[in-house]
Amino acid sequence: MVLASLALSAAVAIPGTDSAPAAGGTPMRVLSGWAPYWNPDSGPAGVRAMGSLASSVSPFAYSVTGATSIGLLAKLDRSGQLRTAARALRLPLIPTLIDESGKGTMAAILADPMQRQAHVDRLVQLAVDGNFDGLDLDYEVFAFSDGSATWATTKPLWTQFIIELSTALRARAKMLFVTVPPTYNNSGLRGSGYWVYNLPGIAPYVDRIRIMAYNYSTSTVGPNSPLSWTQKIVDYVAANLPPSKVELGIPLYGRDWITGSTGTCPVGTKVSGKSTIRTSRAIELAKSKNATVERLANGEMRFRYTVPVYAPTSSTTTIAATSSTTTTTEPEITDPAVTDPAATDPATSATSSSVPSTTPTNPPLCTVSHTVYYPDAGSSLQKLQQALDAGLAGVTFFAVGYEEARHYSSLRGPALRVRRAPGTNPIGAWRITSPSGGVVRVSGWALDPETSLPIVVRITVNGRTVSRVLANGERSDIAARYPGNGPFHGASVDLPLSRGRHRICVQALGIGAGRSVRTLACRTLRIAAPPATTTTTTVVI
Repeated sequence: MVLASLALSAAVAIPGTDSAPAAGGTPMRVLSGWAPYWNPDSGPAGVRAMGSLASSVSPFAYSVTGATSIGLLAKLDRSGQLRTAARALRLPLIPTLIDESGKGTMAAILADPMQRQAHVDRLVQLAVDGNFDGLDLDYEVFAFSDGSATWATTKPLWTQFIIELSTALRARAKMLFVTVPPTYNNSGLRGSGYWVYNLPGIAPYVDRIRIMAYNYSTSTVGPNSPLSWTQKIVDYVAANLPPSKVELGIPLYGRDWITGSTGTCPVGTKVSGKSTIRTSRAIELAKSKNATVERLANGEMRFRYTVPVYAPTSSTTTIAATSSTTTTTEPEITDPAVTDPAATDPATSATSSSVPSTTPTNPPLCTVSHTVYYPDAGSSLQKLQQALDAGLAGVTFFAVGYEEARHYSSLRGPALRVRRAPGTNPIGAWRITSPSGGVVRVSGWALDPETSLPIVVRITVNGRTVSRVLANGERSDIAARYPGNGPFHGASVDLPLSRGRHRICVQALGIGAGRSVRTLACRTLRIAAPPATTTTTTVVI
């Protein structure tokens, strides 16, 4: 039996006052982003620019090619700059893994229980060995390679995989994010989106769902992420998912479309197609072309320009040419949600075009016309407001480092208006009780006022850490009090203790601007009987 301690139970609450818009100029952390491996310098700079608005950072660098085969697409973090930038702001570091296993391979792995378990084990090993706060899975092969005919089979296997991976990661106090293309309804019919990912089914087991709201126009000249489309995605989230677990993935890049030509162009001149152009580069290009930029009702910016093409001469310089083809735009990259090779990154590769090194004396052979669509800070502001109005956690950018100057600072207003718990230090309320022989139950909730993400709670016995738990169990009472923080901040832990006197404390590990560690509850118990088990069991409430 367990003898009475200094009190029948301990419930130390540090909840603050009722929710209100962020006070003291401290905003809610409503931004996150992918930092690609091909962007080793501007990525960390972008993280620093997000500053107090940032909730997490995802290095975009891991490639999955098999059940146990995970490799780096490139050096994860050159000179440690990205990790240093994230840790300086005390942000969760959640690396993104992309599926490059090939058509049907990952589906086959998930269909084999032994291979699926091996994959779970390998992912957990990566999270632990890398000292990451969790993992972000960007497994797009199901959607874009396997074909919709496979989805009915893959959907339950994916769901089971997420459940098993979530269980394993939570046992180590690690978060699980998933990055997916959009779903529009749950009918499973043509036009309903990428329902293979079963968002309602996996939502209880993940800490973030990032929905990629970009690449809207891929074959026809048009916007990358129009407001009407992102609103459709947000409406689905509000009706079908816990919105505080969802981030709207929005672009910091657009498309430079070749829309036609006049005259007779030299053989090999590119007179159709498109290329990807990041926001910062689009703004520079518009200025260099003295183009008129207009803001469209769809939320994006648009401008047009032309490129004259002259007959090659001995004085003609081909800039960054990789073939004999004459192009009049930046090199095209593949889907930015998947890869963006450094060799063709539009911010680092010059236009490959036949351009005279001096002012030409002859008229051009032809003129190639371009139309550019791109998002600016105003576009991001509109989408962030869409997300926050529907109760979403915020937005995540592809990609950090693509932004224009002062891009993130313009998003501060909506973040300040989120109704969240006040302050910046972790808060919570915990009970330490002794329900049965030798086993002590520690239960309650904890959150960091700056974020809707769950935080880690550390439990110590006599000054030694015996358990770390991710406080991500659902607590509707917390969401009612602090709507901006959402409900996923509860946890319960059963601790078997030996005979004797024990001092048990609960400590919350905060992120961002507040204290990194805050003790939320302590209690001294005297255990008279040994525990019936020697296993620590963690459950969420």
